Amino acid sequence: IDITVLSDSAKKSMDGLSDSAQDLEFTFLYEDAQFTALSALTGQKYWKVTLPDATAATFTGSCSVKLGKAKVNEALIYTLTVSVDSLITFA
Repeated sequence: IDITVLSDSAKKSMDGLSDSAQDLEFTFLYEDAQFTALSALTGQKYWKVTLPDATAATFTGSCSVKLGKAKVNEALIYTLTVSVDSLITFA
C-alpha cells in the first residue's frame, strides 16, 4: 500500500493484502467429455495441481474454457484458464 505523503523525500509503502491476481493456463488435447465438463464449471472452485515431483499447489479461482483454432493435420486443443483469487499454497 502506498503511504507516501508530499513531505516524504522518497516513496514509502507498507504491506497490505497479498496480491495473487494471476491467471493460470492449462492446455489440453480435445476430448469431448472432459471439455464439456470443464466448460460447465461456474463460480469459484477449489483447485489442486500436482506437479511431477509430487508437490501440490492448492488455490481457489474461477475458470473459463476456450477452444483452440482448428488446423489441417493438427490436433484440436483447448485452454482452461483459472483466475486465481487466493494465495497459492504448496505442499
